[in-house]
Amino acid sequence: MDHTANTARAALKAMREVVVPALDGDGRKQAAEQAQLVADFLAFVAERVDLIDRRAAFHLRCTTATARALAADPAVPGLRSRPRLEQALRQRPDPTAAGGSIEAVTAGLNAAIGAVVRDADGLPAVERRRIEQIVVAGAQPGIRGDRSWLAPLGFDPDPLGVPELGASLDWGLGAG
Repeated sequence: MDHTANTARAALKAMREVVVPALDGDGRKQAAEQAQLVADFLAFVAERVDLIDRRAAFHLRCTTATARALAADPAVPGLRSRPRLEQALRQRPDPTAAGGSIEAVTAGLNAAIGAVVRDADGLPAVERRRIEQIVVAGAQPGIRGDRSWLAPLGFDPDPLGVPELGASLDWGLGAG
């Protein structure tokens, strides 16, 4: 049983009920502000920890979709990076791995996508732009998902436009 969420909540409670109030009244404004940032991060972790694997799977789906779209482009077969892209698309996460397997496959796909983009520099402008457009369009679901993931931190310039987290993480599972 993983106790990360409970531990984060306990640390958050200690920060909010003991540490931050103790610092607030002692003229330690900067320390109190930093302690509040730590408390906010602990709240974020406690709220999101159970979704980390789901988020990793979401990013793998997004990256796989982009890689498949590139592989289907008629200009890609002539690129030096084509074998690397094909190899990355054949990789599958190891369900018996202790952790990081999904992230490793996603990183391999991202590296192959980057290689295709670099190779596309030598293509005619129309083909290069088409490849760039595939990559930019493919990044959109991941960007929306990251906005949803990070929304509680309060940095999004359009908080009302942030998609619901569950819907974002479910992208590519059917109706997404």
